[in-house]
Amino acid sequence: MYDNFYLVISSILIFFTIFLIAALSGLISERAGVVNIGIDGFMTIGALVFSLVGKGFNANGTQFFAIIIAMIVAAAFAMLHAFASITLKANQIISGTAINLVAQGIGLYIVSTSSIGVMGRISSGYTIMGWGQEKFFTIYFLIAIIATFVAGIYFTFTTVGKRHIAAGENPSLLDVAGINVNKYRYIAILVSGSLAGLAGCFFVMLYSSASFNGTVNGYGYLGLTILVVGQWRIRYVVLFSFIFSTFFALARILPSSNISEFFTLNKSLLQAFPFLFSLITMVIFSKKSSPPKANGIPFQKTTR
Repeated sequence: MYDNFYLVISSILIFFTIFLIAALSGLISERAGVVNIGIDGFMTIGALVFSLVGKGFNANGTQFFAIIIAMIVAAAFAMLHAFASITLKANQIISGTAINLVAQGIGLYIVSTSSIGVMGRISSGYTIMGWGQEKFFTIYFLIAIIATFVAGIYFTFTTVGKRHIAAGENPSLLDVAGINVNKYRYIAILVSGSLAGLAGCFFVMLYSSASFNGTVNGYGYLGLTILVVGQWRIRYVVLFSFIFSTFFALARILPSSNISEFFTLNKSLLQAFPFLFSLITMVIFSKKSSPPKANGIPFQKTTR
C-alpha cells in the first residue's frame, strides 16, 4: 500500500511540474492580450533541442546548459507567432495552430532521421536531478514553484506587471500613457515561448525517460485548458494543475497497481478518462470564463 501511495504522489509531482509551467507559459502571453495556442509547439521545440544538446554533449553536467539553449530556441520560435499576431495582426488562433503543426512536423522528421534518432527516439543521456528516495523531489519541481512564485510577485506587486496586465485588459489606456503596447506583447510572447520550451525539457526528463520521440503528447493543450479553467489567475492555475495532475497520475498508476482487476482490464479506458475529464471541465468552465478583455484582439492605435 505504501509503495502504491509513493508512486501516486511521485507521479502527481511529475505531471504537476509539466502542467504548471505549460499553463504559466500561456498565462504570461494571454495576460498581455495574445492568445497562445502554440504552447504545444513551443514545448515540442524545447524538448527536441534539449534532447539534441544532450545527445551531442553526452554529459549530465551540461543539463542546465541544454535547458537554457532549449528555452532560447523555443523563444526564438515563438517570435514567429509574435510577428504574425502583433505585426501582421493575423488571427492568433490560426497562427498558434500553424506553429503546432510546423513544430510537430519538425520533431517527427528529425527523430525519424536515421543519423540522429534511434528507433524513432532521441536519447538525451541525462539523468534526473533530485533528492530523496529515487529522487522523489526533483530540481524541476523546485524550478516550477520558484517560477510561479516570481510570476505571482511580478503581477501583484510590480509596476511593470501591472502594465503587462493592462496590455491585455485595456491597451488603449496604456497607449495613452505613452507606453508601447506591442513591446509588452512581444516580450510576453518571448517569455511565454521560453517557458513552454522549459516545460518541454521537463516533459523529456520526467515523463519520457530522458528521451524525445517527436511529440509532447498534447500536454501544451492541457496547459491551455488549465489556464482557461483557472480563469487566467495564478492561484487557480496552481490549484487546477494539481487537480489535473492527480487524475493523470491515477490513470497512469492504477492499471499496474494490482489494487483491482478492473483497472488492469480497462487500462485504455482509464488512460482516456483524464482527457475526457479535461474536455468536460473545459466545457463547464468556459461558459463562465473571464479572459483578459483585449485577449486575441490585435492592438491598433487608430481604434482607441
